[in-house]
Amino acid sequence: MAVTEELNKQVVSSSEQLQSYQAEIIELRRTVNALEIELQAQHNLRDSLENTLTETEARYSSQLGQVQCMITNVESQLAEIRCDLERQNQEYQVLLDVKARLECEINTYRGLLESEDCK
Repeated sequence: MAVTEELNKQVVSSSEQLQSYQAEIIELRRTVNALEIELQAQHNLRDSLENTLTETEARYSSQLGQVQCMITNVESQLAEIRCDLERQNQEYQVLLDVKARLECEINTYRGLLESEDCK
């Protein structure tokens, strides 16, 4: 009878251990499911952030293109203004030279007229 009792104790102990393992397996499955759900949420968040990054890069690229176009236009206008200023400066120098020659001629004629008046 001692052998039967010992076997019964082992059966009860094995049964309890089996129930404990089954409960642990159920808990581990719940943990795995929760982790899979969290992993999927993280994947969704990553995808959302990547989309936001792509949209932001596209927007900034477009804005950069617009700014570069504006800079090019301003540089072109500045080059035109510089050319105009150089041309105007050259014309001014020519006019100053003409003025100086005219003043010299006027002085010459004035001198001639004054010498005529003196005679």
